[in-house]
Amino acid sequence: MHARIAKGLFLFFLALILAGCVTQRKNSVPREAFHSEYKPRNVAGLQKIPAEVRRVVVLPIFWDRDADSDFVADLDVIFQLSLQRTGAFEIVPVSRAQMYKLFHAYQFSSVAVLPDNLLPELRAQYAADAVLFLDLTVNRPYRPISIGIRARLVEMDGQTMIWAIDSIFDSADPAVARAALDFSNRSTFNRYPVDSTGGILMSPRAFAGFAADAVFGTLPPRK
Repeated sequence: MHARIAKGLFLFFLALILAGCVTQRKNSVPREAFHSEYKPRNVAGLQKIPAEVRRVVVLPIFWDRDADSDFVADLDVIFQLSLQRTGAFEIVPVSRAQMYKLFHAYQFSSVAVLPDNLLPELRAQYAADAVLFLDLTVNRPYRPISIGIRARLVEMDGQTMIWAIDSIFDSADPAVARAALDFSNRSTFNRYPVDSTGGILMSPRAFAGFAADAVFGTLPPRK
């Protein structure tokens, strides 16, 4: 019971952080050592998001080892909130239960052969202009934490790939660790200008929040 309450509180506060609760404090002292220019690798796609792409269906994150785990369910929420925070689209998250009801499968990989009716059905059900596929490719929850994300944003015609990324965020890489700390230090709930404890580097869910922010920070601008 206590564990469920604690987890619920954690997700509540994380939701607030990812929903845009980022602030700069007048009295904080900047620390350049924790300011990172880190950019994820392996990004491709259009120069700009097409003007007609306004509504995006977000599918559950694909994980081929334990799709029913609490961590993967939490990742669904973390990435949905992070994408919403960008303001790039109106997003329509599709639950695993709804996926099974429509397609008799809880998840689909961005690199798998897809059912012929997947995109037409999603378009009919949600009046969406594009669909976002997300894959969890690496999951190392113990220090040094590492998470790999592959994402593809595809128009509903199935012909146009708007944006794609396939990157691994490994906290053993000093540049990644600095970027994660910088993300943590920009959040509202951090009382100090620098996270001296490195807490984000010890929490898989908090680190996933950083990864989501970095992933969606590579989206192209809108036309």
